[in-house]
Amino acid sequence: MSATPSAIIADDAGFMLPVNPQTNTSDRSSMNDKATHTVQSGETLSIIAETYGLKTATLMWENNLSERSVLKVGQTLVIPPVDGVTHTVKSGQNLDKIATLYGIDKANILKQNALADETVIAGQNIYIPGGKMIVPAAPVYDSASIRSSTIARTESTTRTALEGTDAAPTVGRFLIYPTRGKITQGYRSYHRAVDIADRSQPPIWAAAAGTVLKASSGTWGGGYGNHVIIDHGNGIQTLYAHLEYLTVTEGQYVNQGEVIGKMGNTGRVYGVTGIHLHFEVGDNGVKMVPSDYY
Repeated sequence: MSATPSAIIADDAGFMLPVNPQTNTSDRSSMNDKATHTVQSGETLSIIAETYGLKTATLMWENNLSERSVLKVGQTLVIPPVDGVTHTVKSGQNLDKIATLYGIDKANILKQNALADETVIAGQNIYIPGGKMIVPAAPVYDSASIRSSTIARTESTTRTALEGTDAAPTVGRFLIYPTRGKITQGYRSYHRAVDIADRSQPPIWAAAAGTVLKASSGTWGGGYGNHVIIDHGNGIQTLYAHLEYLTVTEGQYVNQGEVIGKMGNTGRVYGVTGIHLHFEVGDNGVKMVPSDYY
């Protein structure tokens, strides 16, 4: 795109504005750089996508957004040249494997990325024209087996296993204890969750594999402060509140035991509750006793 001059248009006030060449109708199959767009008042993701001749999903994938994401005025979006998705090369992958994975002609990938040959290395980002985001399917669990004694474990043994280490906990059960620390407030009619406290601010782990449904940062969050909600399938969701910061984004798939943030005291916290994790388990919209699930 750098070889193609930007078009010029006038805004409502008569000022001249540069427009990225992606808005032109010319062939973009050999464009290998990306533009940026600064969100203006009144713009939506679909409006911006249409402006550049792209699908909304393309902008979502390229900017790690979801259908629930809210654009902010002044926010910068990355604009790819054509519809598709960016792929980060993994160890053991070559161009043939990547082309097969996305069902895209290898020649199109070579052309879109201006690659001199088929050599790719782990960690390299390449753009897959016409590709779609590949999201692992969230595991499906049977509610009866979740509650069975064969996968249940007590809070005391779980805490013993996790205290004193920053290593990810042992996985394999449906839910794992999501952090290090002691329970300072249990499940009550007025507090349908457990609070786990540790002043050293340990990492918070995904209690089970799933898709990040919500990743709220920098807001009051209805009292939750910085918080994450993960959808595990079959109506099961977990919520992690009062985090110092998040390490995941909405729409991201996480594995059981993966770090999703750091324990903190954002949102509505009082006195001795201080630094802690507020942990909820929802089963088809009903807040349940968390210890029934791990």
